[in-house]
Amino acid sequence: MFRFRLAKVLRWRERRVDEEARAMGAAAEALRRARRERTRLEAELARLAREGERLRRAGGDVAQWRLLATWLTAQSDRLRLLQIREREAAAALGAQRQRLLQAHREKEVLVRLEERQRQVWEEEERRRERRELDDIGGRRHAGQGRGDPA
Repeated sequence: MFRFRLAKVLRWRERRVDEEARAMGAAAEALRRARRERTRLEAELARLAREGERLRRAGGDVAQWRLLATWLTAQSDRLRLLQIREREAAAALGAQRQRLLQAHREKEVLVRLEERQRQVWEEEERRRERRELDDIGGRRHAGQGRGDPA
């Protein structure tokens, strides 16, 4: 029966690939959340800009203008922070993708090694069986030549 000596290491590397894949999913979700929030905030800023234009045309009072300008400034600052967070999330996703690829490569090295060792083992088993069959056949042939029933 074939036994791969590094089976425990292979199982550990398979678990590592699974963990890195889960971490990549979490990183991708963080990027999606950051993008959704940025998109929502950009829509809010566009709405505020339209509101400012409406106030300008209607000749709104100064208090409304000041309140709108303060809110617009705050939301613009928040948008810059979200853009930074989105870039960081994209960078984290890229780094996580590299970790996943590396873990996958390390696992594949062991998978290929196991396959090669299995092929060598199977070939050795076939040779051993052939030798045994040849030995049995030789004994039968030798026994028949002397007149002994085998």
